[in-house]
Amino acid sequence: QSLPAACKQLQEELSKMSLSFSIVFRAFGVRLDTPSTTSWEEALEVRSRLLTAREQGVSAMQACLLEVLTAGRTNVHKKRSRSWSQAEAEDLIGHFVAKCEANKLRREALQQRKEALEERLQQRRAQKVLRNARKLECRQQRLQQRLQQRWQRVVGRAQRALLQEQKLDASSQQQAAAAVAEAARAK
Repeated sequence: QSLPAACKQLQEELSKMSLSFSIVFRAFGVRLDTPSTTSWEEALEVRSRLLTAREQGVSAMQACLLEVLTAGRTNVHKKRSRSWSQAEAEDLIGHFVAKCEANKLRREALQQRKEALEERLQQRRAQKVLRNARKLECRQQRLQQRLQQRWQRVVGRAQRALLQEQKLDASSQQQAAAAVAEAARAK
């Protein structure tokens, strides 16, 4: 809004400066330069049409670009401005469409590579989780085995101690019985 107001105020100075305007535009991964004009209103109007066409898709962009390129130019510094023939404009648009298609294919290939990379990363993560789970399971099994072995050693020691105590008790009972028998004979 402020650009048109400023240009209207400075119209005389701008025409003395011999300014020309051109739209440098990117659509579907392709850079486009429109023919130049001395009318800023025309440049803004062309820009607006190109933006609208870009939002509508490649076919709308083709039609708008063909219209812009083949339109006669009256607001130029040169006495005779170069105008595009229908064939030249269609040839340029053909290049535009080919570049759009190439860019689309490149983006699709890049997207496929990204998806494949992401899938490989997910597989690696899943494999790492499985490896870690296996390691943890093996570690737990080794720990369980060690605990079992320790328990068996403790049980074995307790059994030997009990057996030895029983032997001592049996031998002390035999000695006590022998002593009682000896005492009974002595009487």
